[in-house]
Amino acid sequence: MKHLTIFLVLAGQAMAHHSAAPHYDLQKELSLSATVTKFEFVNPHGYVFFNTPDGAAWRCELAARTALERQGWTAQTFVPGQKVTIKGAPARREEHVCMLTSFIRADGTEIGRQSDVSRLGGAEKVATFASASQISTRPLKLADGKPNLQ
Repeated sequence: MKHLTIFLVLAGQAMAHHSAAPHYDLQKELSLSATVTKFEFVNPHGYVFFNTPDGAAWRCELAARTALERQGWTAQTFVPGQKVTIKGAPARREEHVCMLTSFIRADGTEIGRQSDVSRLGGAEKVATFASASQISTRPLKLADGKPNLQ
């Protein structure tokens, strides 16, 4: 029984994430001039939607919102109307779909799929944190005796 439990736990973890290779041709790279139409900053994968100059509507998959946030990405990393160049691996079975590997902003800055964009500036912060003086003046416990986690 012990071995069965270990197997089930490990099998669940093995299925927790998947490879991109079955869905995207990682041996090919495309580069597209794009006008952003929408950015879905969500889990389990973010998506940037855009149109190309020929009028084709595209969608490119990114990492999960939580992973992107750790790299400084925000909901304003892509905004409708923004002109960018999208680089990515094309989907194997869908037209006008890709996995974003990088994008190039109008100023020429190339940002990779896992780039830390917090150093680039101009991005709105996703969360704000209390300053040291704010922390020292807040009560450690709430009126009901529970810890103050603010």
